[in-house]
Amino acid sequence: MKLFNGDGGLEEDIEDILYELGNVGVGMVSTTIGQILGVRAEIGIPIVTKADMDILMHIEKPEAAKIGIYLNFASTLSGAVLLIMDMSFIHDIVEKLVNRKIDKEELLADEESVSAISEFANIIVASYMNAMGSYTGIRIFVTPVSVKLGMADKLVADALADLNMSCKKALCVDTALSTIDSEGSRLSDVGHFIMMPDELSVQKIVEAMDI
Repeated sequence: MKLFNGDGGLEEDIEDILYELGNVGVGMVSTTIGQILGVRAEIGIPIVTKADMDILMHIEKPEAAKIGIYLNFASTLSGAVLLIMDMSFIHDIVEKLVNRKIDKEELLADEESVSAISEFANIIVASYMNAMGSYTGIRIFVTPVSVKLGMADKLVADALADLNMSCKKALCVDTALSTIDSEGSRLSDVGHFIMMPDELSVQKIVEAMDI
């Protein structure tokens, strides 16, 4: 099955299935985040594109410092996953997990904090992949690669450089996350869950869905 039409855009069926995977996966992530922090989390509308620097167009305040968590798919799929998270949000998560106050400036210098960030990443990525696996019938694995502090453009550029070393072309399913207060008002944009499977992996997903 072709992934792209004659104009170079994604075939509609391919875009629809990746869109649904974004909804299913990040929907489970939002539930998991809510359980950890005790707040409601909301997902944005998944944006399905080619994996390139245009990802930045959908990230609010790209000039602000972010935490980037980068993982590779392993075994059954190829590609990568990039989490770009707001510093304040990660700070709140870490303090919840380690049950003590931590200076924001020491998040990546404190060994326990770094472990907590990795634990958080493992928890929410597992939520996403388990939901996606149930939806497609494919067992999905990821391996952690790096946790970095930086501006969104640098984090995205680094992730794409790493991704380009392992595959020629990848697609992107970018879903935003926000936290919600008790009255239903949006408190803040906490980050983006960006899944970037390569072409062969997308074909495998599509075949598993019998499309």
